[in-house]
Formats: sequence, C-alpha cells, structure tokens
Amino acid sequence: MQGLAAAPKDETNMSGGGEQADILPANYVVKDRWKVLKKIGGGGFGEIYEAMDLLTRENVALKVESAQQPKQVLKMEVAVLKKLQGTGPGQEDGRGS
Repeated sequence: MQGLAAAPKDETNMSGGGEQADILPANYVVKDRWKVLKKIGGGGFGEIYEAMDLLTRENVALKVESAQQPKQVLKMEVAVLKKLQGTGPGQEDGRGS
C-alpha cells in the first residue's frame, strides 16, 4: 500500500480516553467488497484500517467512524472531497458538458 505506513496497534483514543474496542475486526468484509486486514490508526473521530478491495485485489485505506459517535464527520469529509473533485451536488461528473 503506497503512502501509508502501518502504525503500532494502539487501543487508546487520541483524546486521552481509556481502552476502546476496534470498530471493525480483522477479516470483516464491508459491503461485500473490502476485507479488513488490520487497524493502522485512529483518533477521536474514527479509525483507519488497511483493507483489500476484493474486486481489484488492491490494498486500500478504509476510514470508518462509529454510528454512536455524536459528531459525524465522514459525511462532511465526503462532501468536501466531492466538491474538490467537481462532482458535488448540482454538478456533473467533472468531465464537462
């Protein structure tokens, strides 16, 4: 996986809290497509996992947050990324007319 280095497994969150269970276990398959290999990081807003795309067989980074997290930030991050890519609401797929 390019650009990502595996971090030591750390069960504590970055806000100084105690032990927390991982959101996803190893070998869990998300949406019948991504197989979780291992947790590589985490913090107050979610966790990052190394996963394998079962369609392309490529290793990818998968970011998740708990549904119980009071402040949901992934939806906002997706909206920002789509806007940067030119595929936000009211826009075409970025290829022009």
